[in-house]
This record gives sequence, C-alpha cells and structure tokens, in this order.
Amino acid sequence: MKKLILLATIAALMAVAPLASNADVKLSGQVNRMVAQVDNGVDSEIQHLDNNGSGTRFRLTGETDSGTGIMVGFNWETQYQSNSSGSVDAGTLNDFADTISSRKRDLYLKGGFGKVSLGQGDGAANGITEMEYTGTTYLTGYASPNDIWGGVTFGNTTTKVGAVYTGFDALSRNDRLRYDSPKLGPVTLSVDTGQGGKTEMAVRFSTAIGDGKLKGGVGTWDQKDAGTNKGTSGSIAYMDASGFNGAISFGSKDATTAGAPDPSSTMFAVGYVTGEHSISLRLGTADDVTAGVSADSTGFGYVNRSIKGAELYAGYQMFEVDIAGADDISILFGGVRVKF
Repeated sequence: MKKLILLATIAALMAVAPLASNADVKLSGQVNRMVAQVDNGVDSEIQHLDNNGSGTRFRLTGETDSGTGIMVGFNWETQYQSNSSGSVDAGTLNDFADTISSRKRDLYLKGGFGKVSLGQGDGAANGITEMEYTGTTYLTGYASPNDIWGGVTFGNTTTKVGAVYTGFDALSRNDRLRYDSPKLGPVTLSVDTGQGGKTEMAVRFSTAIGDGKLKGGVGTWDQKDAGTNKGTSGSIAYMDASGFNGAISFGSKDATTAGAPDPSSTMFAVGYVTGEHSISLRLGTADDVTAGVSADSTGFGYVNRSIKGAELYAGYQMFEVDIAGADDISILFGGVRVKF
C-alpha cells in the first residue's frame, strides 16, 4: 500500500509539472535530519533520525485568480520519513520502516469575506499552543515535545513519554470545513466542523506594543465521535526590539472518567533572537495525561540560519516522571533542515 501511495505521489507530481508555466503551481518541501544521543538511564545509543517536530515532506500548492475577486487554491502535502524521532526508543537500534502520511489535501477560496477551506488540513485551533517568537519552534522543541520524543521509554518502566506528556494542541489536521474571518483589527476568528461532527473554534491576535510585538490565541475543540476528547488550549508570546522574547502555553481536556482530574499541561519559554541566531529555554509540566502521573520537561535549543536555505540546530531535552523507580530521560541532538 505504501508503495502504491508513493507511486501515486510521483505520478501526480509529473502530471502537474507541465502546468507550472501556465498557472501558479509550486513544488516545495523540506528534508530534516538529525543525530541524537538518547539516554533513558538504562540504555544509551546514538540514533540517526528524521525530526518528527517538522518532518521530511513535500507539497504541491497552487492558486489562481477567478476574475471575481476570489482567489482559488489548493495545498497537497505528504510527509515521508525514515526513522522518525517520534518512534525511536533507547535500546532500539533497528532502522524503522519508512512512514508515509497524508498531511494536507486541502482546497480553499479566499477574498474580502475571509477564507473557506475544504478537505484535510489544519483544524481551526491547530497550532494554538505554539504561538511564540523563539525561532527554535519545531526544530528543538515547542509546547508538545512529546511530538518529537514520544516513543522514548523511561528507564526501569514500560512508560513512554507520549503516555504522560502532551501539549493539548487541539485536533491537529483532519477532514473538515473551515472558515477564517478577515482580520478584525488585530483579531482573526476561526471555526470548523468535520468528520464525525467534530468542532473547533479559535481566536488569534497579533499587534505591536511600543517597540515590541505581541501575539496569542485561545481555542476549543470537541471530537464528538471519539469518546471524551474535549478541551481548551492557548498561548501568548511577546518579543521586544532587543530580540528577547517569552511565551506561555497551556491546555487541558475533560477527563475520560467521571470524577477524575482533568489532564492539563503548561509550558514556559524564554528566548533570544539576534541576526541569524536563535536560542531558547523551555520548562514544561503535564498532569494526569495518565491519571495520577505528573511529568516534567526541560529543553534547550539553538538554531543558526547563516547558510541560505538551511537551518542548523542543536538541543538538549530532559523528561522526568513521578513514577517510582523511573529513570530520567536525557537527549542530546543536532541536525539540519533544508527547505526547497
């Protein structure tokens, strides 16, 4: 099946390529590879990975003017990873099978009324916990570090990071009908409805404050066909003219068991951006993702953009969990993302 998907992808690329001279159709994407020393207190190895925070992918996008003041476009994006960091574990050195995943199969109309999107794409609240100015987002960490390292097991346990830590960033990408309002001053409103009756809503804003800038947002979601998956999350970030910046993200969802505490998470980030350099420090905690368990996250990241078209990065990530006998996880890593 994966081979069929890949063959269909190549055929689609070849089919649309001749259209590029007559319409605004573009091929773009990225390759993101890294090397990591993964240590869970029991096992420690060097791993060669695809960074799942912003995985290797390619996309076709296109847009045309309908002649009525309405722009018509599409976004067709596929992720293709080898050895995803989201699947790696200390003590496991095998090459994981290539993973192909559909990210976006999206059509849209946009004009003075805003934007209407139809198909598989970002939900209205996707990314709502990830609004920041650090310049290291997705490469070395963000509100959901479990996206990058969720498969790593705490030493002397069978518990993985992804079982006890999440940033509660709504419902990610899905099949939906989404509406985004035109900018209302500094504010944009988004809402969608999708497969199984799921709904998402979000409010985002961005504005200048003196010599600095501020942005943030809050969103809600309800995945009605998947049991209890209903919650609220958001983030707010500020950067001053010097390049110093900070961000706070938060999220929670309704507990799946009546009377149980609602799972929640919070992350604080501080950073500094100067020229081609970005650094950040993150401290996060998640409670009751697994009932009665708390997990802490500490991350440091650096990104260098001095080579045109490439981002070189390095980072350190640590996870702690309050399970008796569990060893801490520590990960030292470095890599490069090249966009085309």
